[in-house]
Amino acid sequence: MTLGNLFADLDEDMSSYKPKLPEKQDDYLTSQAKFVANYKCSACNGTGVWQKTYLYSSFGPKTYKNKCFKCQGKGGFKTSPEDRTKAKKARLEKKIKDQTDNWDFFREHYPYEQLYLVETKIRLTRANNYGSYYDFIQSLIDTIKKYGELSEKQLAAVQKGMAKAKEWEAKKNKPKARIDLTPIREKLAKGKEKLKKPVIRAGDTFKFTFAPETGKNAGYVYVRHHDQYIGKVAENGDFFPYQATPEQITYLKEFAKDPIKELKTYGRNTGNCGLCGRGLSVKESVKRGYGPICADNYGLPYNHTKEKKND
Repeated sequence: MTLGNLFADLDEDMSSYKPKLPEKQDDYLTSQAKFVANYKCSACNGTGVWQKTYLYSSFGPKTYKNKCFKCQGKGGFKTSPEDRTKAKKARLEKKIKDQTDNWDFFREHYPYEQLYLVETKIRLTRANNYGSYYDFIQSLIDTIKKYGELSEKQLAAVQKGMAKAKEWEAKKNKPKARIDLTPIREKLAKGKEKLKKPVIRAGDTFKFTFAPETGKNAGYVYVRHHDQYIGKVAENGDFFPYQATPEQITYLKEFAKDPIKELKTYGRNTGNCGLCGRGLSVKESVKRGYGPICADNYGLPYNHTKEKKND
């Protein structure tokens, strides 16, 4: 059988066959047309190629070339720079709106989980701790803003972190010692009648002040050592340490027994007032560890008949 006989039973002549074009032939032809830029790219000057020449390389002048990132190698754009700026702004506004909506949606369903993520990020930022856990927290926040939800494993990880944080907070807030600072509290309260921020100093390095009245620790007495916060004392005498050493706790217990004695020791050792911190120049003031003005402010005894000179 010849090749001609093989196709003899076909009704149509194959030589006259024409392929069928897409129904929308104009669109098809347009898509195959070469890109025409109405506005030249300023980054590559319309060439579509980014290049830079280094004159001082070890092998002499060398030129590096690559596809222009700004125009994606097309050499230009069909729209004007103004229109592209408007479109970019519109896309950014839509992205921000979508992120806000997703964030609000997650907060509506998981308010405590969202609060934990925000507080943890703030805490790590303040501590300048930008390690792997910070990256993990930030990735979770980004996921929520992008999708409005977390996967089951991600949500479980957040809740596990919340449980650990709660356990750590309970451990931190457990008092380590009972220190009766009633005399100090009374003197600070007396000083607050005339002073904005009354201070009592002891042992050359310790300071006692009231916590801010508007804060969550209102009513506590803050304890500092070398101006470093080491803990707080509640109204009932419970001491909540923060990196306080056993030696410091022992000293605080001894100090609480006779704070006036420690004021005298501070004044004699440093020559400064144990309340305002100024230098003492009068024998009576050095003897007591504070001057006449501070004695009046804090309700402490002072022999004004012996010395009239202020500290």
